Amino acid sequence: MKDNLIEFTTSSIDSLLGGSSKTKASINADIRKELLSKSVDHTMITKIYKDILRTLISEFSTLVCIDDQENIKKIPCWHGNAERVIAKLKQESNIVLPVISIYRNIDVTQNARRRADHLITYSKYFDKVKNRAVRVASIVPTPVDINYRLNVWAKYQEDIDQLSEQVRRHFNPQLLVQTKHNTQTVAFLSEESSNVDVTNPDGQDRIIRRNFDIVVEAYIPNPKFVITHTGKIETFNAEIHLPL
Repeated sequence: MKDNLIEFTTSSIDSLLGGSSKTKASINADIRKELLSKSVDHTMITKIYKDILRTLISEFSTLVCIDDQENIKKIPCWHGNAERVIAKLKQESNIVLPVISIYRNIDVTQNARRRADHLITYSKYFDKVKNRAVRVASIVPTPVDINYRLNVWAKYQEDIDQLSEQVRRHFNPQLLVQTKHNTQTVAFLSEESSNVDVTNPDGQDRIIRRNFDIVVEAYIPNPKFVITHTGKIETFNAEIHLPL
């Protein structure tokens, strides 16, 4: 896992806290204030949305259909909204149904999961070069619900039923979405829409679509900062550290 960490402007914990006479609550408040200020100003981009989407595409690329001759066909999963997929199906005659598509619909910040937003998270990493542990601090991640729509496209209801069965089986009751940022992110199947018939204007066979709405309960990471055992603040190189 590669973290994005920057250093404080202060040179030590003592200068940040303003002396050792402060209470523990006051010390934590000062540290959080500094962390929050640096987090807001930092330009860290985690690409968490891209990573989650890539994981979901990989997850649903494992679905298959079985035809009347008991042949197993692996079904491709694309990224694209309904309008884009419909246009692609009409323009490219070599596309063989069924297919699956997925796209991000809307994001909602989850205040119900922000009850601990005043907390600071600490973790330890071991520096093999310096042969010592370093302490990493950051503001707790920001919770957000990321909504996706999974569309199943087919010519026959039998194919829709086979794929729908497999989609539902992935959620028992949740789907674990593992990325480099978090291996415990969960997704839930929130709603399933009734069949939608998409009519081709050129007289070709109809296309049946079934929609599945997926909610991913994700956390957007905040920038992290290194505090050494001596109180010195220095830049962290994630490539030479391993979790303790």
